[in-house]
Amino acid sequence: MFTQKRWATQLACCLIGLIVSTGLVQVQAQVKQDHRTTSTKIADLLAAMPAADSGLKNMQQTENLGTDGIAAMVKRLDVTDRAANGPLQYAIGGLSMYASGAGRQRLKNRAMQAYLKALPGLTDQQNKAFILEQLMLVGGHQAVAQIATYQASSQAGR
Repeated sequence: MFTQKRWATQLACCLIGLIVSTGLVQVQAQVKQDHRTTSTKIADLLAAMPAADSGLKNMQQTENLGTDGIAAMVKRLDVTDRAANGPLQYAIGGLSMYASGAGRQRLKNRAMQAYLKALPGLTDQQNKAFILEQLMLVGGHQAVAQIATYQASSQAGR
């Protein structure tokens, strides 16, 4: 009887060790770095945007693009193909709303910096107006002067 208990205990320990080591291998496999280009990351993100169940994941992926990546996404707003702007506007607007939530000051600042960086490169007034609206959601004191400048120039052009 004593040997059966000992054998069962050793077997249980081996099984637990196997399960734990398999779990560690899976965790290590999930920590791989993403080596895709920013352009590819943006395209993948836009392809997944309308999915209702992936909102938080998409916001985290958007945040991981960094200031330059978010600015690159904004610069993709197209003057000639308004239909192509829909997913971009959805992604940008979603980011602005998510970033303006409580406890997300770092993301809010990152979005503001990205919008300010991309704004001078936009030539279309509707796209500029859209980004100015986003800046009103996430912008701090740094954005006020930029918003005022663009609003003054748009009123002068009327």
